[in-house]
Amino acid sequence: MARQSLSDIASQYGAGTNFGHADYTPAIQAGYSNQEINAWINANPNRVAPGNKAGGTGGGLYDEIAAGNVDTSKAQGGNMGGLSGAALEESIAQRNQGFQIDQIAAAGNVQANIQRLINSANMYAADSTSKWQMYGADAAKDASIYSADASERSTKYVADTDRASKREVETIRGDFGLQLQDIVNAGAKETEAVRGEYQLANTDLGGQYSLENTRLQGATERDVANRNRDSQIFGSLMSGFWS
Repeated sequence: MARQSLSDIASQYGAGTNFGHADYTPAIQAGYSNQEINAWINANPNRVAPGNKAGGTGGGLYDEIAAGNVDTSKAQGGNMGGLSGAALEESIAQRNQGFQIDQIAAAGNVQANIQRLINSANMYAADSTSKWQMYGADAAKDASIYSADASERSTKYVADTDRASKREVETIRGDFGLQLQDIVNAGAKETEAVRGEYQLANTDLGGQYSLENTRLQGATERDVANRNRDSQIFGSLMSGFWS
């Protein structure tokens, strides 16, 4: 069953339609707590006498409810409704106790929710740490494998490069040796050709010189013989002339 609204209670009890001390007891009996009543007073200032608002002069209803000490003797005329005296005080105490229990339960729920959040955060942190550690281990493993592969490839590359370099060196050395031998052979052949041509030319020149020398020698001897002959003839003539 729904509770009667505080507006209806304010209209039904007390001397007027404003919410005052005469309406406080019926509101408590209807199931409202002190906090709910003061919240309604704050939300409906036009339905409360100025003195009963928060900070009202002379300690009005709002301040008494906040202090937990409502003076019900201030109720004015009209339908006072419900309980009075000790029964009313007991009812108010029960209502306040119920509200305090609700507050404790709510605080307990808040604490439980906070603890659940803490537990969830711890679980998330532990899971994240575990995943991070696993990721770090996997990354380290991958890095080690990559490093080993890179080192192996580097070693093979160096070996292949060294082998290829040596092969190139030997090829160049062989080609150079062949080319050098060809040059030496060509030089030797050319030298022999030149030497042969020189010897032929020298022999020919020697032969020509010997032939010319022999011809000159023969011509000289012939001239000498001619001169001797002429001398003898001249001598004979001279000898006959002087005889």
